[in-house]
Amino acid sequence: MIEESAKVLSIKENWLLVQAQPSNACGACHARSACGQGLLSRYFNQTPGQISVENRLPSGQTLSLKEGDEVIIGINESSVLSGAFFAYMLPLLFVVMFAVLAQGVGITAEWQQLLVIVSGLLLGLAVVRFILHGNQRHLRNMLPVLLRKAAQTEKISLTEL
Repeated sequence: MIEESAKVLSIKENWLLVQAQPSNACGACHARSACGQGLLSRYFNQTPGQISVENRLPSGQTLSLKEGDEVIIGINESSVLSGAFFAYMLPLLFVVMFAVLAQGVGITAEWQQLLVIVSGLLLGLAVVRFILHGNQRHLRNMLPVLLRKAAQTEKISLTEL
């Protein structure tokens, strides 16, 4: 389970709007200039994401929370991998398949090859949508879930020391 801390922004019925807390690790990482995550966060002004999660633990219990509380949310590693497969690999496989098919049939004009490849991409995306639309259980497993309330650490000012 991949875990991340988040701050509760609002509570509506049984749903929480939470904002992921930005990680300090990206700023100190030596690979930040070559990292895709670092580049995307700089491009999008490092704005933390806001998502809705159900106020229900995996055990079925609900937590008594208020705005400003910190919680731990999580998502299965297998969900991340299958999500990446459906979002990237399956459409890419269709693109490669259609490119090989275009070459095999003897299509040599670039605009025709491009047309066939774009058709493959669109068909791949349609297949992904069809697979995921018909499998609601799989989609629910890709959503983050509430794991627990974050441990409250008491902050001590320097004057108290």
